[in-house]
Amino acid sequence: KMYREINACLRELNYPTPDRPISHACFTNTFLRPASISGQSFMHCCTNRDIYLSLEVLSSVLSTLSPHQVIFASKYGWDSVGVSLAKQFPNMIFDFVSHPADPFHWNVQAYPHGRNKFMSLLNRWADQKT
Repeated sequence: KMYREINACLRELNYPTPDRPISHACFTNTFLRPASISGQSFMHCCTNRDIYLSLEVLSSVLSTLSPHQVIFASKYGWDSVGVSLAKQFPNMIFDFVSHPADPFHWNVQAYPHGRNKFMSLLNRWADQKT
């Protein structure tokens, strides 16, 4: 569901590609292991080691790829890892949205960090590319 939602948003930008637009975006999980209990939020099992390893690996990925914009699709990922990375890479644009598979926030118009914010961030990026 998450990839389907992100791909639908990218398609709305009319990204010219013969295949799925998400195939042209870099995507990685914030955390390097799944939640202990399937379907449970990672925040219930996250350790300091998880955060440390995520910071280490994502720092290396960002240094290698040098993206212009980084969007965390998780408020918890943003709070625990993203804020630190944004300070470490001040020349990159960082922000967050709710998880696209979260039906309680993603499509809720009144929620400020859902699909509308994601589209706004993508449109800002697309405007800078033209």
